[in-house]
Amino acid sequence: MAVGLLVQKGFELFHLEMIYVHFGDFNVAARHLYERMGFRQVPLRESTDGPWVNRTCKIVRMELERSLDMKVAMMQTILFTMAWFF
Repeated sequence: MAVGLLVQKGFELFHLEMIYVHFGDFNVAARHLYERMGFRQVPLRESTDGPWVNRTCKIVRMELERSLDMKVAMMQTILFTMAWFF
């Protein structure tokens, strides 16, 4: 799945701690996809300007935090690489 690969690369290659997605509330397929991947809905901060103002639909914001298992695996990889290097 392309989105899963992007999320994986974001966490592994770019060492992101959190990934956010925004989509229109009418996009039920996107919501189901992100929920299956572990994203959870969070409040969208209201502002008087910016890209989400004056939209004809409600914008949904979801986030996915790097899991503890992934953090441990990343540390093991880093430590193994450092041990091999020295």
